Amino acid sequence: MEKKPETAQLRKRHTAAVLAAVLVLAGVGYSVHAQQNTPEARREIELNLGQRYQSRQEYDKAAEYYQKALLLDPRDTAALKGLMESYSAQERYDELLSLCSGQRSVLNEEQQEEMIRTAQTLLLKGADRYRATADSDSAIHLYEMVLDISEEGSTAYERAAAQLPELYLSSARETASRSWERVLSVAPDNAEALTVLGDLAYAGGEYETSLKYFLSALENGGEAFTLKRRITEGYLAAAANAPEHTAEEAWKALLEWSPKNIEGYVGLAQFYIDANDMDSAVEILGEGIEKTDSAQLKKLFDSIYVTDFEKLVRQIIDEQTTPEMTIEEKRRACYDYVIKRAQYVRTYERPQGDWTKNYAMDVYAKGTGNCYRYAAAFAYLCKELGDDVHVCTGSISAARGGVTPHGWVEIEIDGTAYICDPDMEQAKGGDYYMKTFSQYPVKPLNKETEWEISF
Repeated sequence: MEKKPETAQLRKRHTAAVLAAVLVLAGVGYSVHAQQNTPEARREIELNLGQRYQSRQEYDKAAEYYQKALLLDPRDTAALKGLMESYSAQERYDELLSLCSGQRSVLNEEQQEEMIRTAQTLLLKGADRYRATADSDSAIHLYEMVLDISEEGSTAYERAAAQLPELYLSSARETASRSWERVLSVAPDNAEALTVLGDLAYAGGEYETSLKYFLSALENGGEAFTLKRRITEGYLAAAANAPEHTAEEAWKALLEWSPKNIEGYVGLAQFYIDANDMDSAVEILGEGIEKTDSAQLKKLFDSIYVTDFEKLVRQIIDEQTTPEMTIEEKRRACYDYVIKRAQYVRTYERPQGDWTKNYAMDVYAKGTGNCYRYAAAFAYLCKELGDDVHVCTGSISAARGGVTPHGWVEIEIDGTAYICDPDMEQAKGGDYYMKTFSQYPVKPLNKETEWEISF
């Protein structure tokens, strides 16, 4: 019975201990609560919750908590990566790209590079998955996103660009032309795309555009035989359909590309005929005959100068003279024209039959000839001016001794014959214009035949 006071004392001590423990726990709880209310602590909690939900594949909730973490610290790269992965898992790729765009301003350069690498990886993975399931449109969308955020030439850029050409062609949302144009946007040197676009442009009557594509395809390794044929066809179509003010250059472009193209010579000659430029028409036909030996060109050439020879002669006179000139001045201008126009080409035939027109046309059309051709060309110009004119053939003193065959012009005025010799003046210099036989610089000059000049 004496122990009761001791028991009461123990109870008092126990109560005190409990009260002390409660006070201690209360202090600890307060401290923990205070720590949890700091931004850093709350960010850590939101990040952990985001990661927990992501591991459970509850990506919408994971994204929610990652967003909260980023609001607390926009530079939290772990939360940023987790949010990007959550968006990717939900195929929210547009939001992923918008996120990257918004975060650029708050991240340092190293963090930005890490963010872009993550985005590239996720977008490429998603694009590859779409491509494997034949969802071309969705795959195109993601590969194009990769191009948008990547530097040209980088590994990610090249990988995306390599997949797009085939996808563009299989995409239901693309027309044929648009598909191939998009191929070129990522592969500018793709010869197949350039060729197909050339064909499409040609079919649509866009001949100049088709030529640009065909020429570029050829430069980039396209099939040469087919492309050269298409380029020729493109030039021909462009010239045949060109407006009048560009037609001449279009025909010339065809002939520059294909110097033996008979249709090109015919087309350009017809352009000149329609423009009443007979001199140019016969000149281009003469060039074509020289390069192709075409019977078609020869026939057209003959028809022009047979039917329009006199018209051509008048045109040359009109171009070389003015109405104010005297007959003597006009004659001299035509003489100078032949010397300037013609380039000497040695031939050894002797004129026979009705030769003068043909020989004159060689000078007018081709700009080439020998003494007989020079004489014939000048004689017809004089005939049109009203002169009593003949072409003479015979022989002249040769530089190495003896004599050599020769041709010249004689004009009779008031009973006196005057010699004009454009060939000798071009070859020797000096003055061989309107000389009497006694004044002619070279002796002997022997006349054998006198040829009548008539249209």
